[in-house]
This record gives sequence, structure tokens and C-alpha cells, in this order.
Amino acid sequence: MTPQLLLEVSQGLSRNLKFLTDACALASDKSRDRFSREQFKLGVKCMSTSASALLACVREVKAAPSELARSRCALFSGPLVQAVGALVGFATEPQFLGRAAAVSAEGKAVQTAILGGAMSVVSACVLLTQCLRDLAQHPDGGAKMSDHRERLRNSACAVSEGCTLLSQALRERSSPRTLPPVNSNSV
Repeated sequence: MTPQLLLEVSQGLSRNLKFLTDACALASDKSRDRFSREQFKLGVKCMSTSASALLACVREVKAAPSELARSRCALFSGPLVQAVGALVGFATEPQFLGRAAAVSAEGKAVQTAILGGAMSVVSACVLLTQCLRDLAQHPDGGAKMSDHRERLRNSACAVSEGCTLLSQALRERSSPRTLPPVNSNSV
């Protein structure tokens, strides 16, 4: 991983964790019982501590790249994933969810288009992250280097295509995947 890529990953991670932290702080403030308020705060603290440990490893990879530093990144990413999973699981319990909105048929179609584009981006990003993890764990690559490069290229293309779908869905309020077929009324 290049220093620029490490910087981008670190910044993206920090930005997204801040969004989650802000949402949990708001949920904590609006919680009626003491346990929930405290649990949100402890969940955020656990997530922040795990993120700090991972980002310290990322800084070490940037400062002194080595196999040990890379494997530490993989090792310390686990607790962060678990902390975020626990926090999201807690935050999505029924007592924290609001009332569902009434959405028109047109609104549902737009929502489906946007959700489809977002799911394409997320799915492709997961594949890209898995590929980057595999590359970080095996930087020499050996015989599998061409396979890793091909996976990386395909994952990056999938991210790009997903972003295009999402952009189209946001701009046009529709998606090629959710539009009815052309000439659907013809005999």
C-alpha cells in the first residue's frame, strides 16, 4: 500500500467513525434510561480505542513498512470491526428505532434506486478491502501476485461502476437496474 493510499484509508476511517460517534451521541442524549445512555458512551469509547490502536499500526506501516507492521494492521482491525458491529447492533435495537415514514410509490422507487446504487458501492468496497487485506498480509505475493492484481483491478472497477450507479440514482432519481424494460407495454 502506498503512503497516499494509507492516508486516504485513514482519513476515510476517521471520517466514518466520526459520523457513527455523532449519531451515537445523539442517541445517547435522547435515551430515556441510564443504562442505554451509558452503553452508547461505552460503545463509542470501545470503538474509539480500537480505532486508535489500528491507526497507530497504520502510521507504523507508513513510517517503517514491514511484514510485522502489516500483520499488526490486520490484527488490530478485528477489534474495531467487532466494536463497530456491537455498537451498530445495540443502536438498531427496536427501542432506538423511530417510526417508519409513509413513502409514496414514487418515493419507494427512488429509494430502491438509491439503495441499489449504495449497495453496489458497499459490496464492491468490501471486495476491495478484502483484496487489500490479502495484499497487506502477503506483500511479496509470490505466485498469487497476478491473481491479487486481477482481483484488485476488478474490485476497483466494481467500485467505480457502483459509484456511477449511485450518482445516476441520486441525479436522475432512477437506476438502470430498477427501471421497467423499454417497450414494456408493446405487444
